[in-house]
Amino acid sequence: MIRRHWLDWSQPCLPQAGAWLLDHADTPGELGEWLVVTPGARAGRLLLRTLLEASRDRSIPLAPPRVVTPSALAEAALGFDRPVATHIERVLAWMHVLRTRRDLARGLMRRPPDESDHPGWHEIATMLADIHRELGGEQVAFDRVIQACEELALDAEVTRWRTLDALRAGVIEHLAACGLADPDEAVMERLSRGGSRSTRETPQPARLVLLGVAELTRVQRAVVTAFADRADALIHAPPSLADRFDDLGCVRPEPWAEATIDLPRESIILCDRPRDQAQAAIRTLAALSRRTDGLRPDQVIIGLGDESLGEPISRAAEEVAAISHQPSAVGRQPNTECTQPLFIHLAPGTPLERTGPWRLLDALQRWLAEPRFAHLAALVRHPDMERWLNGELSAVGRGGDPGDDQEDEAATGVSHDHNTDETPRRPERRGILSLLDQSFSDHLHDRLDGQPPGDDATQHRLRCVREAVASLSASIDGPPAALGDWTGAIMTVLNRVYVGFDLDPTTRAAGDAIRDACRSLRQIPNFLQARVSGAQALRLALSIAARQSAPWPVRAGQIDAVGWLELHLDPSEHVIVTGFNDGRVPAAVTADPFLPDGLRGRLGLLDNRRRLARDAYLLEAMRRSRASFTVILGRHDAQGEPLPPSRLLLAVPPQELPQRVLLLTDGAHARSWPAPLGAPRAGAGSAFVVPDPPAGPIHVPRLRVTQFKAYLACPYRFWLGQMLGLKEAGDRADELDPLHFGSLLHGVLRLVGEDQALRHATRAEPIAEALREALRERARATYGDDPMPAVRVQLARLTQRLEAFARAQAAHRRDGWEIECVEFPLPDNAVLDVPGQEPMPLTARIDRVDRRGEEWLLIDYKSSESGEKPERTHGPRRDGRWTDLQLPLYEHLYRTFVQPGATPQSTRLAYFVLPRRQDDAGLLVAEWSPQERADAVEEARRIVKAVREGRFPISRTPPSPDPFAAICHATVFAAVTEDDADDEEAAGPEGDEP
Repeated sequence: MIRRHWLDWSQPCLPQAGAWLLDHADTPGELGEWLVVTPGARAGRLLLRTLLEASRDRSIPLAPPRVVTPSALAEAALGFDRPVATHIERVLAWMHVLRTRRDLARGLMRRPPDESDHPGWHEIATMLADIHRELGGEQVAFDRVIQACEELALDAEVTRWRTLDALRAGVIEHLAACGLADPDEAVMERLSRGGSRSTRETPQPARLVLLGVAELTRVQRAVVTAFADRADALIHAPPSLADRFDDLGCVRPEPWAEATIDLPRESIILCDRPRDQAQAAIRTLAALSRRTDGLRPDQVIIGLGDESLGEPISRAAEEVAAISHQPSAVGRQPNTECTQPLFIHLAPGTPLERTGPWRLLDALQRWLAEPRFAHLAALVRHPDMERWLNGELSAVGRGGDPGDDQEDEAATGVSHDHNTDETPRRPERRGILSLLDQSFSDHLHDRLDGQPPGDDATQHRLRCVREAVASLSASIDGPPAALGDWTGAIMTVLNRVYVGFDLDPTTRAAGDAIRDACRSLRQIPNFLQARVSGAQALRLALSIAARQSAPWPVRAGQIDAVGWLELHLDPSEHVIVTGFNDGRVPAAVTADPFLPDGLRGRLGLLDNRRRLARDAYLLEAMRRSRASFTVILGRHDAQGEPLPPSRLLLAVPPQELPQRVLLLTDGAHARSWPAPLGAPRAGAGSAFVVPDPPAGPIHVPRLRVTQFKAYLACPYRFWLGQMLGLKEAGDRADELDPLHFGSLLHGVLRLVGEDQALRHATRAEPIAEALREALRERARATYGDDPMPAVRVQLARLTQRLEAFARAQAAHRRDGWEIECVEFPLPDNAVLDVPGQEPMPLTARIDRVDRRGEEWLLIDYKSSESGEKPERTHGPRRDGRWTDLQLPLYEHLYRTFVQPGATPQSTRLAYFVLPRRQDDAGLLVAEWSPQERADAVEEARRIVKAVREGRFPISRTPPSPDPFAAICHATVFAAVTEDDADDEEAAGPEGDEP
């Protein structure tokens, strides 16, 4: 019979457990033959430290016990007769059976991966191996699941589980062929023999102690029961609650799921977003520090109900440390909210898939699998890859001082080669991203497995980058080989990138974790090794490594932040739990495709009710045993989606439930802090200012007719874009923007005016055929042979618009109009006279000029979706404001400098629109009066004067889209609302209480 012992839950559990172990040793301090099971590995390390300190206080030598987690209990207590499969080996066995039994795999999924899609099969195999492991741990046979599905009338699931059972049999057979046993089956086989000593001579424990273990699987319970005559369970609860625990000291779901938990109102902090939860945690720490006259790191622990909150909390603590070492800014009041710097140690570490080495290898495998421009850009943007690429390209080429042509490089972003033509010119590191961005902006190319589009210089520079990347990936770019054979090549890539650089602890730890994953792949039996390409091997290795974390470095003065299940056995006096929302605490499974919650309950698996019971006990034990216990929850996640509060916070007496619901759901109670703890009080004005344009007068040698529209939209943005030449560049576009679309259209339509036959054609088909061919050639030259999917769709739509243009153009020619010229540039002497000032030279290129007798028609092509009239796009509005002056200025300058004898009546202005609706294609002639045209010219004179005087105010209504929003602070800073100010006031005179 297993003996149960009760530990006082008005005190932390671990010190009492350490004392109990020492008190019950047959010989003082002799615990070497004892086996202690703790819920987590961290609790085991803390127990050993507690035992060491307690034995030192008692002045006795210590032979420490073996400490394991429940998952390692069977091997530690029993051992195995033969090698058992690791988790990786079970996954690979499932992967092998799925790929070789595709007839069965099709019974599980509508569209199984291709046979060569090893990473796709690995993802499915991982899910099925996890199900296999969970069922095995609970001694639930697959045919028992089939029976439960039949009882629940889940007919479709019966078929799927029969398929799974057939696949499972294949997995067991395949493992046996590799000389490996399924670990859960091996345990039950050992127990069926009475738990006798294994051939591996695993030492049998003299005593087996369960310390604070709230849940065990059936296999783990069977192992404990095999040692019932020497087993003890230490339960952190009073004997009066004995009926809430089973014979092994685990929680009973029914009483704990219905238990009342009297968590005081003042222990609950409701916040808005994750950043506010981080601030609440830091402010609670600061308040504790002041109340206790200094807080030692071992006196407090932070719990992460949601582990994604770990890094925001760490950053918030770093801000406090930085602020505490900074003098107050001039004109600002010092803030004394924080009395000591705070440093956080994330015990779970950084998920490996968020570390630099993992992301670099992931970007590389994506590029190798599909040589698309977006994948190359993502790889080159990786900071570590940029650094390596800079050094690699520097070694390629030129000698001399890199600063010799610094000024030229700063202007172009590309270096000039001083060596012979045999030495390739190379892009500088700071120009590589600009090169990629500009190339993509110009050509929107999708794939880069052929000759990239662009001029010779651009092609050469892109080739330099691609060759450098190819040299890095050469070791993993080869024919298929055994999975384990690629691991050396993977580590070679990492070594090439990171050798010779000082690495931060997280990067170093990430590299070690990836190396360990590679080592585990090398140790897999050959029979389980799939033959894969280098890119597939890299992806598989990353998938295996992604489950690991890179540990954070430990230093003095850090406060630990741990996962929810690690909190209970931590001996700290003060506990702060963040992320106390439903789905986090307790965790919940809501969309399991094979084992939904109802089926789990039927099979006796860990379901949401058991999780609720376990966490209810842990919450009650912790809140009773600590000097202070604070829970922090959020109303929204980082994306603004609502978060429900933990149902544990609703486990109050019925009469208190309405008030508790209002507290947890009313947004008025949610705390939010606009500034970090300790930040100086805001001054009278922001130190962030919009850059000032130069004071007038300024010299502007000339203006383009199309630039007046930009000034009318926003004079300040006109200065940024038109005077300074700033523009956006990047690789985020996935289709032609209006500028690219219009430029391509104009280039194709030029053919109509240049080809004599087309100029006079009165039938649509010859025009359409010529335009289709011109579009194909121009698109191939600009966007390559394999443009992006959205671009292909746009090209098809543009073809339809060109066909509509052909019909309208043929009718226009039949109406007597002839094309006089296309892409007509105004003469060099074209100026706008400005009374009292020098004339302003203006430049323009009129898309097309048509003539019919003594009539002139100035045409501007428009490819916008709606095909609006000139009056709609130009104005004037009802208030007399103009939004564009292009067409009126065309008419004024053309009559003044090209056809002086023409009259306003004989010179007409028009759009040739090619909108989405093909039937609407054709000419839209402007109907401005002579006075309105004169007003537009006068508005242009006003703008010329304003530009020369340096008047560039910011428009109150920013344009959309707005490429200069960040510079203009249009969306950078959110205003501090009155509610924010109220929050600060509610925090007290020092703003420190949470």
